[in-house]
Amino acid sequence: MKGYSISIKAAIYTLDIILGDQLSLSTSDLAVHSQYQTHLNPTLPNAVTFPHNTDEISKIVETCAQYHCPVSGYCVGKLLEGNTLAT
Repeated sequence: MKGYSISIKAAIYTLDIILGDQLSLSTSDLAVHSQYQTHLNPTLPNAVTFPHNTDEISKIVETCAQYHCPVSGYCVGKLLEGNTLAT
């Protein structure tokens, strides 16, 4: 996790414990979640989660709030405005 702030490292570590293989740091997953049908340049997120239910979503949001990390929702990546790009 080279280059991440301490709070983002802590959040990713905690989310890894909570989600296991539903948390991805793979380059391919990060790249897929940085692509939109917009004129804006792709921006890689720090991590990607694949929650299965609202309880897991709540835990993700609570963890990110605890460590002051931003959360961007992602559905299918077809937003023309790019409003879910990681910034």
